[in-house]
Amino acid sequence: MTTTSYSPAPSAWSAGLPADADYCLLEPDDVPMFSENFWFVGYDHASGVGHYLHLGADPRDFSTWTEQLVIVVGTEQFYFHWDQGTERAPDRVAGPRMVLQNIEPFRTWKLTYDGPAAPSTLTELKAGPISKTIDQTATVSLDLDVETVAPTFLAAAGGQHATPHEGQAFSSHYEQMYRVNGTITVAGHTHVIGGFGLRDHSRGPRDLTGWGTHALFGGAFPSGRAFGLFTVVGRDGTVRLEDGYVYDAGTYRRAIKTEHTPLTDINATPGETVHVRLHLDDGDIVEITGETITAALLTFEGAADGGPGVDRANPEGTVLMEAFPRWNWDGELGGGILERTATIKTLRR
Repeated sequence: MTTTSYSPAPSAWSAGLPADADYCLLEPDDVPMFSENFWFVGYDHASGVGHYLHLGADPRDFSTWTEQLVIVVGTEQFYFHWDQGTERAPDRVAGPRMVLQNIEPFRTWKLTYDGPAAPSTLTELKAGPISKTIDQTATVSLDLDVETVAPTFLAAAGGQHATPHEGQAFSSHYEQMYRVNGTITVAGHTHVIGGFGLRDHSRGPRDLTGWGTHALFGGAFPSGRAFGLFTVVGRDGTVRLEDGYVYDAGTYRRAIKTEHTPLTDINATPGETVHVRLHLDDGDIVEITGETITAALLTFEGAADGGPGVDRANPEGTVLMEAFPRWNWDGELGGGILERTATIKTLRR
């Protein structure tokens, strides 16, 4: 195991957070429904392969990780895996088959997975809920190296967000854009992976019963530029969080207001055009457009869990669209994530 060091991480890359803020907690904070989540998602436009890896501590049993894997090949073919495990160390979080290894805090990670995954399609995900325990499986092997390409975006650091309330998913949350390299093997075929993605790390109460809608966007570009936005709105219509940034020429600039195309029609993907407008604190306005290449679709209700597919029989449930985008910033093309939620009853039929 990698030797763990708790010396301070570089403030320019970590937003001033110490190294241990990037590691895994061994015990929960004394807060109801406390959870910790590590999450990596990205898409390689060259190979047409996307990845979604998530290990989240069960808010009802902090000692147990919920392991989630989503792999997409092209625009239509998806592979899903859910399981639970209990392994944790400061620099290593692992489910039964997934390992997320923190090599250097806020800079580099190693992501691996080797095991089964159930096949599905985008068409099936749009049509209805899909069981997590499908008998038919394919074998997926994943070995990815992640290196962050932008400073930490600290979207929440406690304060008012630390008070548990219905519809909250964290008290502290930060994220970073990354470049990824490695391989993903699906059903015997190996894809060489590049491209960009986003990682996030959150801690705090996780009770989504009052969750309304949210948007979590992130993009990175070959020039070194990056951007992000994060908004959370409760079911009561109150804005719980609104934040954003651009990173350009080594300078990190905050957005005081964000605008984006909301999720209203799951059938618009692939090919939906999404508009982003970031109002920066220095008065500039940055506009970026995205195209959804494909998207994983999940439905959740309650504490934190969910399942693949859109469950229209549950109008009060929330659908999460994890879209894999192609971003366009003044003619430069980049990659990353485009995540939005909507209440089932508000979606177009």
